[in-house]
Amino acid sequence: MATRFQGKTVPSGRLTPSNSASSSTITNSTISLSSPTIIVSGNGETDQIYLERIKAREIISEALLQVTRSKPENPIDFLYSYFESQCQTDPYEKTLTRLRLADPKHPSFNSLIVELYSNFNTLNDNGLLLKGDIYNKLLENLCNNQMWSGSKDHRTTLLSRVSLRSNDAISFNVFKYGIQAVLLAKEFDKMVRSLYNSLANHAGTNSDIDRSLCEILLQMLTDSLEIIIKPHVDALSLHESIIKLSSHQVKQSLEEHWSQSKLISKNRITLEEFQNLAMPIYLKTIKKIP
Repeated sequence: MATRFQGKTVPSGRLTPSNSASSSTITNSTISLSSPTIIVSGNGETDQIYLERIKAREIISEALLQVTRSKPENPIDFLYSYFESQCQTDPYEKTLTRLRLADPKHPSFNSLIVELYSNFNTLNDNGLLLKGDIYNKLLENLCNNQMWSGSKDHRTTLLSRVSLRSNDAISFNVFKYGIQAVLLAKEFDKMVRSLYNSLANHAGTNSDIDRSLCEILLQMLTDSLEIIIKPHVDALSLHESIIKLSSHQVKQSLEEHWSQSKLISKNRITLEEFQNLAMPIYLKTIKKIP
């Protein structure tokens, strides 16, 4: 049963430049205004009550919050993956999807890691900690071509430093460190591409970039990451050190070398070459898990 509420009469007005002065009403042929409709189901439940019962507002708000946190390049694909993860029943697949959507720099990331680690141990029938086989599989699936554009050798190096033997019990600290190392590799790769593109814009070219300018950026990356090579520094410090590479700082450093580099260097570097030179800088910060 549908109950319709009629909208108020809309005052006449000038709809188009050709509208004549004699027009005094707005007809359905001119503009159509949908009247608010409340649908009542057989059990007497209105649309509003139904939406409140399924907590639609909370569902949509949480989805939009995830979008604003991650700021994905393709928000439609992101939302598809997000809602798909909500429907998954397999604990491993659900964990994998949630980690793919996670932002390792966001304050809520630690809470997510605690939740996922606890879920794995709750599901473990023998009461033991999460084992290395599942942990390694999770890292391998996260560290793929969809996550970052680094070379196969770089992915192999990264995984070799954070993986453990299949029967090893995985503590929370190891779980967190390994997941962060892989997800931050993606963030680092994204930042490297952004720096290269900014350099191309600064140079006013759509082609490959002057090698000497790329070397300036590589040195800046090295300097910014020195802090986390020191002992007892958490991997998340990577984010804090990268922040130091402000656009103003990069621009100032490039301008200091721009005139000179144009005169002395004709050697150029592609984006792929730049990424291959930059990723080892990040990999040096990842300590081998004993």
